[in-house]
Formats: sequence, structure tokens, C-alpha cells
Amino acid sequence: MISKSVIQKLMAAAVPFAMVLMIISSGMADSKDTPETVMATGKAASAEVNKLLIELKQQAGKADPAAKAEINLQVDGLMKIQALYDRMGRDRAFASQMLALSLKKDNAGLGALWQQEIPGSKIQIREIKDFNAYVVYEVNGYLWEACVCSNACCGGTYAYHRMIGKAKT
Repeated sequence: MISKSVIQKLMAAAVPFAMVLMIISSGMADSKDTPETVMATGKAASAEVNKLLIELKQQAGKADPAAKAEINLQVDGLMKIQALYDRMGRDRAFASQMLALSLKKDNAGLGALWQQEIPGSKIQIREIKDFNAYVVYEVNGYLWEACVCSNACCGGTYAYHRMIGKAKT
């Protein structure tokens, strides 16, 4: 189980996240994205995930064995998502492919590309505008809601992640 402080931080970020969704939906995203912009977004998103990983790992260190097992599944899932962002940040061809799909508004294509990077996952790109995406990841039995964008539109940052809960089996 995630600690109360982590849940409070995630809930505090919900308001900016709702604002992000409104911005994405209204079409105010930057249309001048390049592969380099996508790569910078990947690096920033990886750093944001790293902050959450640090908090979860600290919680795991203090948790009872049952809670620790659940937190470790969450950590493992986030590490898989982070690996996607790491590739996005270092592989220009991959970033170009992602940008091309996003400019075509090919939600299914971008989701399938990302799913190849996280075997066993389910990824839904819910909304996309240029390189601003609202995503739901299902990894290791947990659902994560995310905003990933090229112009810090995710509550003032390049990425936002929030655990929704356990996936339905």
C-alpha cells in the first residue's frame, strides 16, 4: 500500500493534471515539436518518474512484508515506464517515429509502439496533440495515468504520473 503522504502528493497534483487535460483538449499545444523536443521530453519524464520511484522505494523500506511486495510491483512497473522514457530521450530515430505518429494523431499506433517497449503491458493513448499525450499504462497489474508533453504543460512539468489503482482481472 502506498503511504498517506504519497497519496496526498498525488492527489495534490490532480488539479494541475485536470488543467493539463483541458489544455490538451483545447488544442493549445505547441505545434513546433521536433525529434529533439521529444528527446528532451523523454529525459524530463524519466526524471519525474525517478522522483516517484525514490519515494516508493523509501516506503518499501518501511513497509510490512505484504505491503512491501505490492510496492515492489509498483516500483517494477514504473521502472518499465521509465525505460521507455529513457529510450525516448536517447534514441533520435525512436523519438522521430513517436513524433510522426503523434502528429498524425495515431493514438493506436503510438500506444502499440510504446507497448512494444513494455512487454506484457497495455497502453492507451487517450488524447494526443502534437507531442502532448494523455496516457493510461497497465503494468504489473496496476493502472497509471500519465501526462507527457513537450512544453511543460503537465502542471508545469514535462510529465505527470498518478497510480489509479489495481487493474481489473
